[in-house]
Amino acid sequence: MINTTSFSQKYMRLNLPMLPEKHVVIPNPVDLKRFNPQNYDRNFFRVQWQVGENDFLIGLVGRIDPGKGQKEIILALPRIIANFPQVKLVIVGEVTWGQHKNYVAELKLLAKELKIAKNIIWAGYQTQIPEILKALDLFVLPSYQESFGRVLVEAMAMNLPTIATNSGGPPEILDYGSCGILVPPRQVEPLADAVLRYLDDGKLRNQKASAGRLRAKNIYSINGVITRLEEIYRQSLSPKAPNEKKNQ
Repeated sequence: MINTTSFSQKYMRLNLPMLPEKHVVIPNPVDLKRFNPQNYDRNFFRVQWQVGENDFLIGLVGRIDPGKGQKEIILALPRIIANFPQVKLVIVGEVTWGQHKNYVAELKLLAKELKIAKNIIWAGYQTQIPEILKALDLFVLPSYQESFGRVLVEAMAMNLPTIATNSGGPPEILDYGSCGILVPPRQVEPLADAVLRYLDDGKLRNQKASAGRLRAKNIYSINGVITRLEEIYRQSLSPKAPNEKKNQ
């Protein structure tokens, strides 16, 4: 049984009648050739969004859904903007087909009521995710819970400082805070605090971004993950030792 994180492994061990050692952790990979910040122009999307060179873009990418935390980051924005007026929030994605069809309208109304609508860019559904990430200055994943969180690894590979919730798979991806800032889910103030920490400290942004990029290369590269998968297949297909056959 291959689990993508130790978080999922814990529950699989409880619910599947297999020996504990038969559960292994091999994460989802990232294509470091595609998600390479050197391959993209920072201004490709910034020009389309009509943002200035000095604007600081915070972005999140994913389905627009109550569980993905878009509301929390919008609620955090007034305090952030009060300290750093040049901040803009980029929301990439659209609602899941057939679900929460009025949710985008609700979020836009909330932004209008908070008087921050002009600071939010609604980018909609996008396929050019590396180009999107290259345009950002900070990536946030405020989901209530992610079993893995592939886009977080992609943001790390693109050398972005990151914030994610301390729930599900993201803590493991961020090496429990060494590669990004972890915040509790569903809470606005800690999320605002984390953003402000980054805005106040360029050295911290660079340190976390570099650590994230290195971790993406060392742990989540597609070549490394495939090598680990191939080793499991080889072990599974190899002839069983006589004693092992008797014990089965």
